[in-house]
Amino acid sequence: IQEVRENFNDNLMTKAREDNAVNTLTCSIWDYGGQHVFYTVHHLFLTGYGVYMLVFNMKELQTETENEERYLLFWLNSIKMHAEGAPVFLVGTFKDMVDSKETLLDIDTILKNLIGKKYPQVIHNLGDKLVYFPVSNRTGEGVMDLRESAIEIATQQEHAKISVKMRWMLCLDNFERLSLEEPWLRLSKVQEIARAAGISDHNEVQKMLHLYHQLGMVVHLTSTQTLADVVVTNPQWLLNSISLVIRDSEIHSFERMDELENAGLKEDVERLFTRGLVSRDLLLFLWDREQVNFLLDLMKHTMLLSEWDFGSEDNLYLVPSLLKDRDSNNRLEGLECFLDFSEDYLPIGTFQRLICLCVTHSSRLADSAEPTLAHNYAKLSFGSKTELELIKEPNKIRVIFENDLMAATCLMIVSSMLVKLKEDVLGRLSWKVMLQHGEGGEFIAYDEAREKKIEPWFINIRELKRSKNYKDIDVNEFLSLMRETYNAEEKEELEYAVEKV
Repeated sequence: IQEVRENFNDNLMTKAREDNAVNTLTCSIWDYGGQHVFYTVHHLFLTGYGVYMLVFNMKELQTETENEERYLLFWLNSIKMHAEGAPVFLVGTFKDMVDSKETLLDIDTILKNLIGKKYPQVIHNLGDKLVYFPVSNRTGEGVMDLRESAIEIATQQEHAKISVKMRWMLCLDNFERLSLEEPWLRLSKVQEIARAAGISDHNEVQKMLHLYHQLGMVVHLTSTQTLADVVVTNPQWLLNSISLVIRDSEIHSFERMDELENAGLKEDVERLFTRGLVSRDLLLFLWDREQVNFLLDLMKHTMLLSEWDFGSEDNLYLVPSLLKDRDSNNRLEGLECFLDFSEDYLPIGTFQRLICLCVTHSSRLADSAEPTLAHNYAKLSFGSKTELELIKEPNKIRVIFENDLMAATCLMIVSSMLVKLKEDVLGRLSWKVMLQHGEGGEFIAYDEAREKKIEPWFINIRELKRSKNYKDIDVNEFLSLMRETYNAEEKEELEYAVEKV
């Protein structure tokens, strides 16, 4: 009976396709917030099945070239990282005010130099022989050409030709119906809906969810078991919920400020925007009470938020993307290294997510001091005797260690956090580690330092046994480092040294 049902569904879909002489294309349009504060959220909604229009102001590209180029590169890199291969249209506005052929060609030259051969997914304007599409929102000039090109490119994409089974479409209809009251569903509920539609195979359910996620119809993140257990059936609800917390206070003030003040939450709002700390009381006000735990869990696992276990007040959470920049001239004195992302790029939000993980780790260690944090800077302690600073610089993260003996261990911890970021959120993230040879010394590549056993990054075991300082080493941290760093003979000698401790 199951086989007959499946064949009936598939045959019905084929028959419907054959009888439909007109090819149609339905598009969902997403408008991503352009403000800088939203940049850490976009990856949740970027998929390879999209067609992206990157809109820029042609006047500003001429007068503020460096800033506009940074803006364009951010989006090009984000799309390349999270939606590799997806077509991108560069759309220049104010054509009615920037209309001379010479000016349009100057803008074209700027863009060609910017994208080079690194972004082959950029769709060229063949009609005007430009790498971008100039349009005027006021007069409508160029808009129809852009629209026709976008439709043509979209219909050429392989995912636009995918045949969707009738039982999958029945599931989607049920998702959309339920989303009016329940914006997200547990995976068990989704499987129940699938079984009612005739889908009993778990793998088929996963394939269906993957397709709908890629098409932007649902959000189903699978990097952790907690996230995989939830299917967001109303993606716009998710975006709206997160943007109630991650928002630009100068542009998007709270509409219900009077109600917030009456609820005694005025100071909570001020703390959110001045220190990047949000209270659970404020979240309960902003979000539906029944959805607070899910949204908190999602933001924790996507590293947009972490628990703040410092100070006397309970139920506080750090939202690092809301932190302000600060001057980092007053640095720790100590050994340095830096994580170099220049061969690719350092995605916006990486540093803030790294802060989330560092704060979580710090809070779990006894006697850790309260961190000093900014959007581009963090001073943290991993226990009572291990203090470090992280400083965000163009395409690199500098790390300074107060305790040289713990530098290698702390570097390993920070590196493992970056690996987690890569695996769970950022996908194609790549970097090189450069280590300082003695305080104030030159920086050398990690592999070279390892080969030469540069101390204290790679410790000479025989010297360690004779050293008076080895008593200060945290045994558990050191053994953890040992397992990653040393060969069998060195491990045996190191175990002897640790045994002496």
